[in-house]
Amino acid sequence: MSIVFVWLPQVPGRHGSRQFELAQGDELTFGRGAPGHPVDLPFPNAAVSRSAGRLRAVEDHWVISNQSSTS
Repeated sequence: MSIVFVWLPQVPGRHGSRQFELAQGDELTFGRGAPGHPVDLPFPNAAVSRSAGRLRAVEDHWVISNQSSTS
């Protein structure tokens, strides 16, 4: 089974970078998030939808899906 790595660089004001290891079929959600609707990869910017998208590990690569209904 392949592992897909998702690596995010260090954000100013936070400690270290973030890395996720996804096995085939695993998913990460991303967006601004909201109370009661957390996301795995938060992007705290008003220009980003609360639930912007999803990354899914497929074999030895990942697929990105747009979850936003407006952009």
